[in-house]
Amino acid sequence: MKKVLYLYDNLSQEINLQNLTQIESYKQYDFEAVFIRDVKDIKQCYAQSRPEVLILNLDFDYNKQIETIESISKTQINCKTIVLVRNKEFHEMLFNSYLAHRIFYYKNISKDSLANTISALLIEKNLALDDIYKISLYNELVEKLDLKRYNSATKHFVKCLYILYDNVSLLDGHINNAYYVVGKYDNVTCEAVKKSVIRVINIIKVSHNTDFIFSIFGTYDIKYYTTSEILQKIIGFLKMK
Repeated sequence: MKKVLYLYDNLSQEINLQNLTQIESYKQYDFEAVFIRDVKDIKQCYAQSRPEVLILNLDFDYNKQIETIESISKTQINCKTIVLVRNKEFHEMLFNSYLAHRIFYYKNISKDSLANTISALLIEKNLALDDIYKISLYNELVEKLDLKRYNSATKHFVKCLYILYDNVSLLDGHINNAYYVVGKYDNVTCEAVKKSVIRVINIIKVSHNTDFIFSIFGTYDIKYYTTSEILQKIIGFLKMK
């Protein structure tokens, strides 16, 4: 059974944590929630538990939290880190550090989305493009949408789809996490990945392969679809294949 360690610093969260562990999907994990009072306790709790997934929901000393995440990532590369933040400054610091595996605002993440994120992280695959293209689904999609296979924008777009396939809940207001994961892998900014995805979606919106567009969206006119709507439709199409 995979170990999930949840560290928090606010006792008011205890009711939420009790409710959290009642969700059926959490029963597949060895889930431990620990209240801590100091950033130094993170390492101690981690060393005692050695979890596969570490969730931090802490509102003290952001710089030291980042240093601790970096230290853990260097000593145990198999540990996946999810950080729930309550502060915009901390959110930006984490995104710029590319150390965590997922970053969410605490108030915006639902219990089900958190459960789905844990599951997705535990099966997350390599984002090597050649490996992704070995899967016929992605080859067909790129070919029929007339995308340039090794164009940088197409690369980012395909990798985002690959992440979202196993973690569809990111489309529910957390799409930046998909951009973040690809940016972390490709050593580019989250914003650069986002621009790549938007660029490809604009190409898809004017695709001449109308039959293929209809097979995905059930309509020929997708010019008013949002980025998330288009990605969600494409993921749904891939899962039906």
